[in-house]
Amino acid sequence: MSILSFFRKNFISTFIVALVATIAFLLFVDVSRTSGRGLSVTRIDPYVLCTEGKVVVRHGDESKTLEIHDRENIKENDRIRTLAHSAATIFWPDGSITRLAEQTNVSINELKK
Repeated sequence: MSILSFFRKNFISTFIVALVATIAFLLFVDVSRTSGRGLSVTRIDPYVLCTEGKVVVRHGDESKTLEIHDRENIKENDRIRTLAHSAATIFWPDGSITRLAEQTNVSINELKK
């Protein structure tokens, strides 16, 4: 019996094994730790996105008011304040997010990459 005829007769079993192997690979491989070869993950600069109402971002002595769908990059020592009936989302370099409800104040004391 040749290998080709074996796979033809056991197509469903072969397909399921290949599918499980692919899912296991995607679940258990840390793609962020590849060293310039293979899969990689693009790191983003942290930013805040106004998702509702108005959000104030302070960079030192400067402040910028964001309206819905506006975004602003953030860095250390920035302050973010959501106004009444407002909301925002902070997107971090590691892919995590922080959602801010109305009348919330956040100070960015330290950022690590």
